[in-house]
Amino acid sequence: MKKILFIIALCPIIVMSYAQEKVRSITIQPKIGTTLSLPVGNSKKYLDPNFGFTGGIETEYQITKKWSVSLSVMYTQENSKLNDKEGIFSNWSVNGIQLIDFLNAYYSTHVKYLTGKQKTSYINIPIMANYYVFKNFAIKVGIQPGFQLKCKGELNLEGNKIKLDMNDFMKSTQNSQPHKFDIAIPFGVSYEYHQFIVDGRYNFGLKRLWDGFNARNRFAQVTIGYKFKL
Repeated sequence: MKKILFIIALCPIIVMSYAQEKVRSITIQPKIGTTLSLPVGNSKKYLDPNFGFTGGIETEYQITKKWSVSLSVMYTQENSKLNDKEGIFSNWSVNGIQLIDFLNAYYSTHVKYLTGKQKTSYINIPIMANYYVFKNFAIKVGIQPGFQLKCKGELNLEGNKIKLDMNDFMKSTQNSQPHKFDIAIPFGVSYEYHQFIVDGRYNFGLKRLWDGFNARNRFAQVTIGYKFKL
């Protein structure tokens, strides 16, 4: 008798654990959050992580009780900080002159290495497969094309702030062409509570930002959204 009562008591928990949106249902989710860039390759020697903003809208279609697919359109900032203590970026050549020497001469400064920021923004379109492990908790993976809107830089030279278009800078000083179309593999988890969704992902960028440089867009992001049923 005790075993029967125990099983009966567990039934609502089991049902709740695997209840999801109705099959063939469609939801829409506005969402905002933050990104944290994670430089890779040689760029880690002169770029530090930095935060950015992300926001957009997601649509999800429930295929089965366990599986769904989603499509988002997100405005995403993928920023980084320049902290070139090893002199890698500072020693790039500009018309045969080291960049740091050129800037010091032009602005009458005496900095030993460069600091600043790089601000890059994209429209990203993640297409995700979502698997609901238990109620409201999903693991997800997908593919994410991205379209660069801008790539700006700012150098600090003893109070002088020098603003750059990084794509033009790379073309003129390094003869390196930019890649404004990006492709990434996003993966992560999400949890829903009373229609609020907290989503954490890592975006593994595959394409280089410029020819000949091992700089790729790899960043973590956390968003919060609210799900509406259609």
